Amino acid sequence: MTTGPFGQSWFRAVLSGAGGTCRLLLFVVGAQISSITPALASTLGTFVAGNPTEAILLQLVRGSRNRLLGHYEEVDLQHGRIVVVNAQVAGAIDRNTLVLTLKPSEILAPAISLSGSLSGDRIALTGGGNGTVFNIVLVRGSLHQFQGYVATLDATAARIQAAQVERNFQRRQSAEDQATLKRLTTVERWIREFGPLADAREQYLVLADRRYRQITMIMQSEYDRERTIIAGYMTESDRSRVWVGIDQYFLAAGRVHLAVQRHHQLFENSRAAITVDIAKSRRSCNVLRSDPDIAAASDQSSITSACTAVRSGVPALLQEITDLAASYAKAEAVWKGERRRQHEILGAAQQAISYTLN
Repeated sequence: MTTGPFGQSWFRAVLSGAGGTCRLLLFVVGAQISSITPALASTLGTFVAGNPTEAILLQLVRGSRNRLLGHYEEVDLQHGRIVVVNAQVAGAIDRNTLVLTLKPSEILAPAISLSGSLSGDRIALTGGGNGTVFNIVLVRGSLHQFQGYVATLDATAARIQAAQVERNFQRRQSAEDQATLKRLTTVERWIREFGPLADAREQYLVLADRRYRQITMIMQSEYDRERTIIAGYMTESDRSRVWVGIDQYFLAAGRVHLAVQRHHQLFENSRAAITVDIAKSRRSCNVLRSDPDIAAASDQSSITSACTAVRSGVPALLQEITDLAASYAKAEAVWKGERRRQHEILGAAQQAISYTLN
C-alpha cells in the first residue's frame, strides 16, 4: 500500500500545530521552476497515488544538469477530517535514479529526503527521517485524476462527519431524555405524595394556630392572677413566680412559631423546585410532541407515558400547592395578631411587677 511521508503520525503532530488542516491547492511548481530556461527544461510529468485514506500528487520538471524541481501535495483523511500538506521538491536524476528533498510549506515542518527509481510510468521512492521509514509508489497520471482521489476522500470525510454528528445528536438526545425522564418522575412523585403531605401540614398549622391562641389565653389568665396578687392576696414571691410563668409562655409561643417557620421554609424550597420541574417538564413534553425528529430519537414509551401522567396530574398539584401557601399565610396572620396581644400582656405584667417591687 502506498504511504505518503506526511501520513506518518510524527509529522502530523507538527502539521496540527502549524495549521495543516487548511487546504491550499498549489498546482504550479513555483518560482524555482520558472527560473529554468525553456530550452533546458523538460517535464518528467505528473505522478499520482491514491487509497482510501490518502491522495498524493507529485509534479516534476527536469532542468539543466539533471536538476529536478517540482511540487508535492498530500491529502490525508484523519479521523474524519481532511489534512493537506504542500511541499516544494528539489533534487536530481541520474538516468532512472532519483534523489529528492521535500520541504513542506509549514515553517516548523522538517525536510524529508527520498530516493528511488523511475521505471516507465512508475516512480518508487523510499526515505527516512526522525526514525521513520517511508515508502511511496506513484504512477503517471493527471491533475484531474488526483482531484478525483481528493473528491473521494472529501466524500468519505463528509460521511464520517455526518455519522459523528448523528452519534453526538443521539448521545445528547439520550442524555436529555434521561434528564427529562428523571424530572418527569420527580413531578409524578410529587403528584402522588404532595396531597397527603399537604393534608398533614394543614393539620399542623391548625394546631399551631390553636396553640398561639391558647398561650395568649393562658398569659391573659396569669396576668389576671398577677393583678389579684398585687391587690394583696398573695406574697411577693408568688407574684414573681406568676410573672416568670407569663414570660415562659411568651417564649414557648416563639418556639412554636420558629418550628412553623422552618416547615414553611422547607415548603417554599420544595415549591420553587416543583415549579421549575413542572415548567421544564411541560416544555420537554411540548417539544417532544411538536418536533418529529426529537420524538423519533427519544424513548417514546416511557417519556410519553410520563408526559401523560404529568399533564393530567399537574393542575391538581398546583392547586394543592396554592392552598397550602394560603394556609401558611393565614397561620402567619394569626401569629402576628396573637403575638401582638402577647406582647401587650407581657409588657403589662412586667410593668405591674415592677410597680409592686418599687
